[in-house]
Amino acid sequence: MSRIKAILGRLNPFVPRYRSSLDKKIARYNQTRIVRDTRLLCHAPFSNLYFNTEGDVALCWQTFHRAEKYTENKSIKEIWNSPNFNRIREGIKNHQLEYGCQTCRNHLLENNFTNILAKAYDNDFPKTDYPSIIEFELSNTCNLACTMCNGMLSSVIRRDREKLPPLKSPYGDKFLNELREFIPHLHEARFNGGEPFLIKLYYKIWDMVFELNPDLKMVIATNGTVLNDKVKEYLSRGNFHFNISMDGATARTYERIRINGSFEKLMQNFQFFLRYCKDHQRTLCIMVNPLRQNWQEMPLFVNFVNRYNIHIWFNTIVKPAEQALWSLPASKLQEIYTSLAEAPLDAFSGGDKAIYNYNITTYNNLVHQQIKTWLLQAREREQQQDAIIIRDEDSTKQKALSKIAAYLQDRDQDKKLTFQRIRETEQLMDDALHEDFFRILLDSNPETILDYSRKYSASELKDIFIRHIRH
Repeated sequence: MSRIKAILGRLNPFVPRYRSSLDKKIARYNQTRIVRDTRLLCHAPFSNLYFNTEGDVALCWQTFHRAEKYTENKSIKEIWNSPNFNRIREGIKNHQLEYGCQTCRNHLLENNFTNILAKAYDNDFPKTDYPSIIEFELSNTCNLACTMCNGMLSSVIRRDREKLPPLKSPYGDKFLNELREFIPHLHEARFNGGEPFLIKLYYKIWDMVFELNPDLKMVIATNGTVLNDKVKEYLSRGNFHFNISMDGATARTYERIRINGSFEKLMQNFQFFLRYCKDHQRTLCIMVNPLRQNWQEMPLFVNFVNRYNIHIWFNTIVKPAEQALWSLPASKLQEIYTSLAEAPLDAFSGGDKAIYNYNITTYNNLVHQQIKTWLLQAREREQQQDAIIIRDEDSTKQKALSKIAAYLQDRDQDKKLTFQRIRETEQLMDDALHEDFFRILLDSNPETILDYSRKYSASELKDIFIRHIRH
């Protein structure tokens, strides 16, 4: 039987290979999917392109560590057909997720099937020589300065908090001209920010869509605060759908997180978007970032969306670590878990029962899967707090940590801080990057490592490291 499977595997790259527990997890995950074609664990590499503000291009937003670079010397088509992206595609076909897809791999192993990003790309669009979905994150122009955001996604933060010059966009006339070839092949386009309704380039793209593919589904990830006559005029011409970010169910919480935002204005605009979507049979989803500042309001969000018969989605927040839930002590995570698990939710009172059930399931996944997993991981971290476990004494990791420990041997507080920051940063990174991470630590001055540990959070250190290996 094993020989037959091996022969079939060579003939058909989609035949599952039950080599490990991962394959069993994938089989269970596939039972939760509604897409017809489950031969592919993830459709993103075969159907999606994601452009970010720096000119990096990935197959999804969690694979930017394997990105291509859009430049004047490289076309969109060359990027789509790059050997780098083809390597990720081959990995997906063969259930080998180590090269670019470690985040979804971790969710699979944790049985967190709801938060697997691959599910956002489940589609039955025909696989052609062109992507069927493009995600645009082309500018950081924004009117808010949310506490968990950064200058790459908010021009206000970049100017006022980070004191940096405006971002230089790599997307000009060449990009728009190349895009004309791709728009007719699209089944969906997703526009992120910044704030999409403040990004001038998007209006040029929308004009091209009206011309070349007027029925194209366009999903706007908006903070919901920008609504003027120009926006309304464009909405009247296109097939727009909305994901509205709303990180506070009360005015006090919302305005503490979404700096410069007005909860009253958001609620007024929400009513417009709600009527628009119902009148035109469009989708509307409330997107929530569970944070230390707002976790108590998660049940309120569920009751809110169920009242209006719309969907909710809880993002998985990893950074900044100092605002995320995962990095809290186990005692605090236990408090959060218990509180949310026992919180009463409003009973079904009309509307679409399927939407109600979806929202309840999404909430239960946040509590009983995601937060519970973080709780268990926090307990494990604390059990190892006083010891760094290394299996291979000759590894780069051992050498780097031994060097740092020797330098800080008489400085207990500095040593504890530095090792804690190293552990936190390592946990944020994909497995494939660990060797490079510790190689850089080994080559670095221990005093510099200590200085960085004092200045930066783990998420910021991860970003610094990623930029370092790219350049």
